Amino acid sequence: MDSTKEHTTLVDVDTLQKFKFLFFIPLRELRNQACVTQMIKTQLIDKIFADSEAKDAYKLVLQIMKTATCLIIQDGLDEWPGEDAVPSMAGIPKDHCLVLTTSRPWKLADERIRNSKIDILLDLEGIAILEHLTKMYCCVYLAN
Repeated sequence: MDSTKEHTTLVDVDTLQKFKFLFFIPLRELRNQACVTQMIKTQLIDKIFADSEAKDAYKLVLQIMKTATCLIIQDGLDEWPGEDAVPSMAGIPKDHCLVLTTSRPWKLADERIRNSKIDILLDLEGIAILEHLTKMYCCVYLAN
């Protein structure tokens, strides 16, 4: 096996399969929102459901987050123009939801981002062959 293939092959598929739902939030597209649950509502629910159904769908998503294992990916914290350092996690149950936030390293120098709020810090160098990743996984993309 050549070294390129070693770096692009994800071997921990079992871990990914533990997540029943994945929410991808492109922060750069959410200029006027500060709460993750509101971002999910306006970028997913309000675009799929009629106004009369949106309230029930939002309640269902909140219930899913309380009972099913979810992965929430907040992409581009360094591009998010919110007034706070990070989006509010109010309403996100920590026992069922794992939040992964991507950012360029310089954003972490913001004194408002406390180290005590970061469980694990990873430095990723990139994906050598993007096609391998996109063929292996599909996610809900919360964007226009």
